[in-house]
Amino acid sequence: MAYYRGLVVSKSSKKGLMIAVGLDRHAASLEISDLGIQDRVRIACVNSPENVTLSGDEPEIGELIAHLNDKGIFVRSLRTGGKAYHSHHMASLGEKYYKLMSGSGSLTNGNPLGKGTRMFSSVTGRLLDGTTAANPDYWRTNLESPVLFQDAIEALLEGEKYHLIEIGPHQALELPVKQICASLQMPSNQMKYSHTLSRGKNSTDCMLTLSGVLYLHGNDILFEKINRIANPRMPSQDITPPGRIIYDLPNYKWDYSQFLWYEPRRSSEFRNRKYLRHDLLRASIHGGPGGIHLWRNVLHEKDIPWLKDHKLNGEIVLPGAAYIAIVIEALHQVQPENFLNSNTLILRKVRFLNALILSRTSQVEIFTQFKQGQLSETSLSTKWWHFEISSYINDVSAVTEIPVTFTPRIKSTNLPFL
Repeated sequence: MAYYRGLVVSKSSKKGLMIAVGLDRHAASLEISDLGIQDRVRIACVNSPENVTLSGDEPEIGELIAHLNDKGIFVRSLRTGGKAYHSHHMASLGEKYYKLMSGSGSLTNGNPLGKGTRMFSSVTGRLLDGTTAANPDYWRTNLESPVLFQDAIEALLEGEKYHLIEIGPHQALELPVKQICASLQMPSNQMKYSHTLSRGKNSTDCMLTLSGVLYLHGNDILFEKINRIANPRMPSQDITPPGRIIYDLPNYKWDYSQFLWYEPRRSSEFRNRKYLRHDLLRASIHGGPGGIHLWRNVLHEKDIPWLKDHKLNGEIVLPGAAYIAIVIEALHQVQPENFLNSNTLILRKVRFLNALILSRTSQVEIFTQFKQGQLSETSLSTKWWHFEISSYINDVSAVTEIPVTFTPRIKSTNLPFL
């Protein structure tokens, strides 16, 4: 059936479009009637109480899109290769489709549904018997008529609990299913939804996730088959017996008598870091010597838009104020208590030696180093700090030295500019 359906549709020379619209079926019919295009545009799918799919001639669909956009109604074009499924475009193909199915023997007069299997039809919106499912007339109607997905799901869920699984390349029906359940005021435990595949994700991972979700919701899962599919190198079942779930292991108490965790200092410092990343200073480098603080930033012009406004002779240059901002933020992280208690920050001997031009490269590495000021060969200052800012561009290192000092404020600083 699917092969013949694709075959006859591929022969159609008519150009059409399909669109998803955020309206119910009645409101959508009114919008079509208002434009007087009901003979050119049809409701192709009733997805939910809040969404329908419309299908028809390309010019009239384009007119309808503009009309709905003007009214602020959600509308989105669907990629169907120029085919207007479930519209009047399909009527001319129905007879050919019927003859192919009738002559192929793919359908029988018996019941094609398996024993105990029920089929809720998206053509009628009701439970379908096996005899009808075997009739080519039914599948011709399926091609030509609207898809009553909402009606079929409502009939399926009437007084029953289900775990719905969407079989397809993406979870396209997840939102319509949730909207239908919400309209029925259905408790969350009465209907669960899962999907097989998801666009852009590994198919094996998706199917294994589905298996786990089904198991967690109380469904019987043949894990020996699932594991063999997930790992084709596993021996065949006749060589290795299938695995089983072990549920009767004895309970053991946790043993805390031994230290079983070792963490390097660099990892511990990173895990317990106090400060978020700063646009200019960025993040600190962990695991260094205790008396020296180091930060690294990969500076992208696009990440800091205001840098584009600071230019000299047409070149984007890192402003001197940016260096000062880096120093102040670094000082705040090194001595937060003194920083907060200070009224004034003093920078001395600040020198900008060279300009750091950003428009000549896509990115530049900036390193900021902080250390306590040296009072003598044996003593360090508790108030004054020295800082140095250096850069690395195109495999070339350049130093921007800025001796910086801080009393409960900042005091001295030599600030070479890159």
